[in-house]
Amino acid sequence: MNSINLAICKSMAVAVLGVAFLAGCSNNQTATEQDFGNSVRQMVRAQTLNPGPADPAPVESSDPNRLENALETYRKDVARPESIRRDPTVDVFGQDAQ
Repeated sequence: MNSINLAICKSMAVAVLGVAFLAGCSNNQTATEQDFGNSVRQMVRAQTLNPGPADPAPVESSDPNRLENALETYRKDVARPESIRRDPTVDVFGQDAQ
C-alpha cells in the first residue's frame, strides 16, 4: 500500500510541476512590459525637428566635374589613413606630454 501511495504522490508532484512550468510560459504581460520601449520612441520623436526629408525629390544629376573631383580626392586622401592619424597630446600644467 505504501508503494501505491508513493507512486500517486510522485505522479501528482509531476503534474503540479508540469502545470507550474506551463503557467510560466503564459503570454500575460505586465503593464511595464506592455509599455516597454515606448518612452524611448516618444523621446526620439520629440527631439526630431522635422522627421521628413528636407527635399523629398531625389537628386537626379550633378556636375560631373565636381563628382569626379570628390571621387579623386576620396581615393587619394582616404586610401592613406596613416597620414591622417596623429598621436594624442595631453597638456598637463602647461607642459606637453605624449
